[in-house]
Amino acid sequence: MTKSFGPLTVLRGIDLNLHSGEVLGLVGTMARARALWVKILSGLFPPDDGQVSIKGREVRLHSVQDASSHGIETVYQDLALIRSCRSSRTCS
Repeated sequence: MTKSFGPLTVLRGIDLNLHSGEVLGLVGTMARARALWVKILSGLFPPDDGQVSIKGREVRLHSVQDASSHGIETVYQDLALIRSCRSSRTCS
């Protein structure tokens, strides 16, 4: 998979195989394009080159809903997405 913005190639040669039931966590130093790769896999951006294949069939991910319909979900590491239990006596 490859992604460029103008003359700047941000992702080059991303190749990953996952199997049913696996959970993938991405870690690493800042400014290594992890978030961009996740956005491509989540259907927010199309890759410039390469493909996403599920069960051996190429799929086009045009939206988050598209990705979700293929079993691709994203959980962002952002505490603002989680309601604080400190402000109330019950959490749900």
